[in-house]
Amino acid sequence: MEEVAKGVTVEELSSVKKKLSFDIPWTDVKRELDSAYEQVAKKAKIKGFRPGKAPRRVLEVHYREDAEGEALTNLISKRYADAIRDNNLAVVAQPEIDQKGFEQDKNFSFTATVEIRPDVEPHDYEGLEVVKEEIEILDADVDARIDKLREMYSTLEPAGDDRAAGDGDFLVIDFDVTVDGVLREELTTKNYTVQIGGGSFMPGFEEPLKGLKKGEEKTIEITFPENYQPADLSGKQGVFKVTVNDVMEKKVPPLDEEFIKNFDAFERLEDLREAVRKSIVDENSARAETKLRNKIVDALLATHEFEVPSVWVDQQSYQLMLDTQRRIVANGLNSEKA
Repeated sequence: MEEVAKGVTVEELSSVKKKLSFDIPWTDVKRELDSAYEQVAKKAKIKGFRPGKAPRRVLEVHYREDAEGEALTNLISKRYADAIRDNNLAVVAQPEIDQKGFEQDKNFSFTATVEIRPDVEPHDYEGLEVVKEEIEILDADVDARIDKLREMYSTLEPAGDDRAAGDGDFLVIDFDVTVDGVLREELTTKNYTVQIGGGSFMPGFEEPLKGLKKGEEKTIEITFPENYQPADLSGKQGVFKVTVNDVMEKKVPPLDEEFIKNFDAFERLEDLREAVRKSIVDENSARAETKLRNKIVDALLATHEFEVPSVWVDQQSYQLMLDTQRRIVANGLNSEKA
């Protein structure tokens, strides 16, 4: 146990956990209590007394809990902060405070148990071998990125009255839904846009739309997913009566001089290609640097053993749980069952 400041001692419970014990003289406690009662007096509303004029004994009857709570919080926070600073403790989480409150004319004692960042001294790192990923950017990579840019500038245009809908087409539809022979008016929808193959609607709805033309109708039977809301439709079969208002096709602009006009920074197609190539190089370089750092850390971890604060373990476990739940939900499963 080591004395770190007047009235404070620190006990090493482990390499990453410390217990700070505080002993505060009654004179300091009384000073903090007096200050707390002064603040309470300014706000206190007690019948028969003007604001700020109620005597201490009256305040103690009506506001003892508030005043002592304020004094307690102030004393603990000030002394704790001073001890952490003076002892250079790299705290990683809020402390666990243990205290029994004030006793008249007695010193006030409390403890604060904290976890700190582990102090690791690197060793055996000279001669450590790690391989940095080589970066190779192909013309095909640049072409693929430019194609994505073209997709961003694509437009939807009418496919024509006689054009049957196919994969990738967008249909503007009206539909109503009947469940157990009852029309569900709250599900009736007008001018809804759905892409065949887009996966934005319930499974089994988009595929039957293939081959439909503007003005045509079709009835589609679909079983609502088990996790569907409202819950009374969950797992039931719905009959969708669909009317096609329009068939739209996506038009991707050709890669020509007209397309370059969308970008103020470029005058020629070659300028765009060079900028795209540089962007890909920068992204891959940053990714390679991150992978290299991770390899170095992994290699050092293999030869360095040290204790880890439990709060870090808890945080990592929680993050892994959230990541797992996000992946499950992304795959279409019920988040409550994830």
